[in-house]
Amino acid sequence: MARLCEEDFLKDLFDRGILYLSGEITAKMAEQFGRAVVWLNAAKKFEEITLFIDSGGGSNIAALQIYDMVKYSKTPIRGVVYRRAYSSAAIILQACHVRSAFSSAEVLFHDLIVNEGVICVTDSHSEIDKKLAAARARQHAAHLIIAKRSGRSLKEAAKFSKLEMNMSATEALERGFLDEIIEHIP
Repeated sequence: MARLCEEDFLKDLFDRGILYLSGEITAKMAEQFGRAVVWLNAAKKFEEITLFIDSGGGSNIAALQIYDMVKYSKTPIRGVVYRRAYSSAAIILQACHVRSAFSSAEVLFHDLIVNEGVICVTDSHSEIDKKLAAARARQHAAHLIIAKRSGRSLKEAAKFSKLEMNMSATEALERGFLDEIIEHIP
């Protein structure tokens, strides 16, 4: 069997209406992902787009941008967690029209972590306040997403997020963060 380079592998999946989200979620990933979703919607070749997720998370800003692209896609997007959807990847999963996972998959939510360098010691108090307000707004957005998709109150979602609970697929299904556990690749 010929060796398939990663670029060819991803293009082959893309041509079949399959997107693959793995590794750290970054601004560049959000840009590329957005383009892919726009193209797949414009092509109108697929009844459903499948998004495979295996990520430990990353930028919450990029995740919210990807979340919007998934949520507002005209073509329904089925999310499939096959290893893990941690942190911001778990937020992206919540945008999927159908949220699936294999039985060995894991899902994790937690409160935002503000990266070093976001706030500099030379920043003025007003600059720091603006940055913290923006981070709190993103945290609130994440709590709203968790609440809406799980059927919990906003207060419960905020409390749950603070727990940093690593859930098995079964636990995530029971808590309303998945729609189904699957046994076959869709």
